[in-house]
Amino acid sequence: MNPTIWPQLFYGHVYACCIGQILGVTLNSVSRMLLVCYPGWRAAKTFDELSYPLVMLIHYPFPFAVGFYIFFGQIPSTFEYIPGIGKVTRVTDVGAVQINSDITAAAAVGGAIISSYCYMRVFLVLRTR
Repeated sequence: MNPTIWPQLFYGHVYACCIGQILGVTLNSVSRMLLVCYPGWRAAKTFDELSYPLVMLIHYPFPFAVGFYIFFGQIPSTFEYIPGIGKVTRVTDVGAVQINSDITAAAAVGGAIISSYCYMRVFLVLRTR
C-alpha cells in the first residue's frame, strides 16, 4: 500500500472531514441564530431557503482546499509497522503534522467561538420573549 496514493489520500480525507464537520456545525449555529434573532431579515430567509448545491458551494471549498494541500503539497506519508507498540502507524514529516494540527485547531476554536456567540444570542432573545 505504501507506493500508492492511499496513505496520503486517507490522511487528507481525515483532516478535510474534521474541518468540514466544524464548518457545518458553525454554519448551522449561524443559521439558527438568524432565524431566531432576526426572523424578518432577508438574509435569514435566504439562508434558510438555500438549495443543496448552493450549500455545498458554501460549505465544501475550505475543507477541499485543506485536503488538496495535504494531498498535493506535502511530503507523502507511508504506513510502517512499529514493533515497540505492535501496530501499523502512519509516518510523515513532523512539520506537516504541526501545520495540519494548527489549521484544524484554529478552525475548531474559531467555530466554537462563533457557535457559542450564536447560541448566547439565541438564549438571550428567547429569554426576553
